[in-house]
Parts: sequence; C-alpha cells; structure tokens
Amino acid sequence: MKTRLAVLTLVALVLGILLSWKNLEVTPGFYRFGFFLGLASLVAWLLSPGGQMFIRIGRNPWKRIAFIPIGFIIAAAPFIVLMEAGFAEYRGFAAFMRYVSLALVTIGLLGLLSSFVIPYFLRRHSTR
Repeated sequence: MKTRLAVLTLVALVLGILLSWKNLEVTPGFYRFGFFLGLASLVAWLLSPGGQMFIRIGRNPWKRIAFIPIGFIIAAAPFIVLMEAGFAEYRGFAAFMRYVSLALVTIGLLGLLSSFVIPYFLRRHSTR
C-alpha cells in the first residue's frame, strides 16, 4: 500500500510539473505521454491487490495535525492523477478526444469532492 501510494504521488507530481511547464519546446507528445502515464498508474493502482497501512498517531496533538496531509494524500491521490491525466489529454490531443478528457476531469473532480464530503455527512449523521 505504501509503495502504491508513493508511486501514485510521484506520478501526480510529475504530471503537475508537466502541466505547469511553460516552454515552447513542450510538444503535444509530452502531454500524450503524461496522459498515458497517469492512466497507466491509475489502472495499476486499481488492479493491484489491496493492502493495509497502519500509522500510529498517539495522543500528541502535533502528530494528529501532521497526519492531516497524509490523510489528504491517501484520499485524493487517485482523483488528482485522474484530473491531471485529463488536463494532459486535453492539451495533447485534438478534436473529439478533448471531450473525453473533460469527462475524465469531471469524474476526477467529483471523486475528489466526494472523498471529503461523504465522510463528513456520514460522521455528522452517525452522532445523532
């Protein structure tokens, strides 16, 4: 699980750097490579066997605060990669493929929002 998360986070960083690179030498081929890299890492993430990750936090409030970014990465990494792959596809391909890329971005954004909104509502309704 930790290796999968590290690889997916690394792919997210590479795609983020690729998408923010403002250089004339960046061709659509770079964006196509970024799209296929993001899609392949996402498929590998979904099809590899699941695992467990145990992180001991303790009662120290600073450790609990430090866990917030780790929890964010765990919850958001697949959806961020999906969104970045969609943006890379939008820049790399032309014509009808741009609509497919916008669908990928929309699915990634909805997944990202639901990974934070649904637990909030579940926690809110379970205390009643």
